[in-house]
Amino acid sequence: MKTFLLLLLLFVSLYGKDEEIVCFENPFMVVNSGISIENIMIYLSDVNRSREEGGRVTRMYYTLKNGHTYHVNFLLLSYNKETQSYVGGVECDGGWMEYDSKHNVMYMEDIRGVDERGFGFKISDEMVRDGYIETFNNPETGWLNTVVGQEKRDSSEKVWVYGKKCNDIKEPKHKIIYYTTKAYREAFPNKKDRDSYFKRFYEPLIKREEEDGKIEHIKLKKSYRSIAKMMEYEGFDSDWITVEDIELFVHDNRRAFIRFSPYIPKDTSGCFCGGYKLLEMNGDDLTILSFGWECGSVVAPFVSEIEFVEIKI
Repeated sequence: MKTFLLLLLLFVSLYGKDEEIVCFENPFMVVNSGISIENIMIYLSDVNRSREEGGRVTRMYYTLKNGHTYHVNFLLLSYNKETQSYVGGVECDGGWMEYDSKHNVMYMEDIRGVDERGFGFKISDEMVRDGYIETFNNPETGWLNTVVGQEKRDSSEKVWVYGKKCNDIKEPKHKIIYYTTKAYREAFPNKKDRDSYFKRFYEPLIKREEEDGKIEHIKLKKSYRSIAKMMEYEGFDSDWITVEDIELFVHDNRRAFIRFSPYIPKDTSGCFCGGYKLLEMNGDDLTILSFGWECGSVVAPFVSEIEFVEIKI
């Protein structure tokens, strides 16, 4: 009898933990009012439901359609027993959210997603000249909202989305995509763990066509003090880059190394390509070396059966 009770308690404990993880999958969740969120996972088990005052740091992850997963930092939630709701937001004016566990619905208003750069720190020209590597925000991160038609509505109107049973309760892993050269070397001190082509970052960009690559020269709208500033103002909006395909971006103030892996939407047919670009900026002149590109044809719905073939560009 004692053994049976212990097993029952163990089952209830495990089941209860599963029930305290809630997921959301619907088209009404976006980042920066333009990037669709595929799913959100919130670990409500982190919240102390025995008291209503004071929030507890709660794990929350969101995944985009291209599979990139990000962690919301410093989300503080508390539990309201009267309304059976979890309420709170991110520290330092990071928005507001509520999950009504009774009706299994959630809404978000300007929840601040992960910011790999940090907030409130102004970079001066002197710092950049003295060797400081200026950084920038990952364009796939920012402010999370539940919306109608992927457009923000009046702030007084709450847009609620339904929760669903999580397909996988394992905690997701946030993969960092954007690094400074220093941060990349620190994250992967063993050269064997870095991208095999990263060594080319330190090689001079050739001024002619390579056998395995192509050189482009682009005149920027103005001179920039760093790659970071250029990318923020006109790089990410240019036609030579597709943000959702960026798998790795390593940079200093003058150069960048980018690896592209094609994002293939579900039930889509077509030709998709992935490869590398090396950037070098001198004032308002941007030189781009493209190399190692491979392309493959996809016929829906067999999107997993892809054979990429190296091409000369």
